[in-house]
Amino acid sequence: MARICDGPVEIGLLLVVPEVYSEQTGGALWWRRWSAGRHAAMLYLVLPGSEISFTDTIVIPDDLPEELDDWDLGRLRFVGEIYHLRWLDEYESRRLAVEKFGMAAQS
Repeated sequence: MARICDGPVEIGLLLVVPEVYSEQTGGALWWRRWSAGRHAAMLYLVLPGSEISFTDTIVIPDDLPEELDDWDLGRLRFVGEIYHLRWLDEYESRRLAVEKFGMAAQS
């Protein structure tokens, strides 16, 4: 989890959850066929005080390498803007995931 900052001002939180992403390749209803699973990321953003106070989105496998590079640099590109990320430690990440995103605490 990271704090999202616009300059020196904290404006929100980013929670990144690893996902396995597959696409339907055929079929319908109970006989669907799926592509092999690939790594993706589910993003949850809390942005109080903005026009978008909460949103979620998925980073599909084809876009994940570029996103990972940005995150390594402490950068988030969102709705045409570039924000700074301040990554949190494990304890604070878990606490905020439960408090702000309603994620179940895991031991």
